[in-house]
Amino acid sequence: MFLEELGITAQLYSKMLLEGNIIEREHPDNPRIRIVDYTTNASFERVWNAVTLNCRGLIFDKVTRRIISLPFPKFFNFEEYKGGIPRKRPEITVQYDGSLGISYCLDNKIFWATRGSFESEQAKIAQEIWNEKYWNKNIPADITLLVEIIHPSTRVAVNYNFV
Repeated sequence: MFLEELGITAQLYSKMLLEGNIIEREHPDNPRIRIVDYTTNASFERVWNAVTLNCRGLIFDKVTRRIISLPFPKFFNFEEYKGGIPRKRPEITVQYDGSLGISYCLDNKIFWATRGSFESEQAKIAQEIWNEKYWNKNIPADITLLVEIIHPSTRVAVNYNFV
C-alpha cells in the first residue's frame, strides 16, 4: 500500500509538514524510513485531512512512499467529534493507560515504535519484551500490530500493580 491510497498526496503532505501540522522523524538506522505524527498544532487548530488523520505513527519509505506500518487513524473524544454518533450497538472495552506500540517489519524482523518515535523508552521496552517472549512469531510484513505498552518504568498516569 502507498500513501496515495490513503489520499496522502506529496503536495498535501509537504504543506502539512511546512505548516507544522505533522512531524516527521528519520529511522536511526535507515534514512529512507520515516515515522510521522500529527502535532498539537493540528489538534488545536483542528486541521484534519487525509494526512493529519492518518499520521498517527504512520511509518513509510520516503523514497517509494510505500507504507510500512499503518496504525489506527486519529480518533476523537466525544466532545471533539462534530459528526453524527453511530446508531449501531457499541463495543465497550477496557482502556489501559500506557503508550501506543506500533510494530513494523524491516529485513524480515519485527521492530517497535511509539506514535512519534523509533527510539522512545516505551519502544525500547516493547522491543525487549518482543525479543524475549515473541521473537519466534511469524508476523507477515503487511500486518501492523498495535499494543498498549504498560510497564513500571514507563508509567503514564495509572500505577498498575506489577508483580
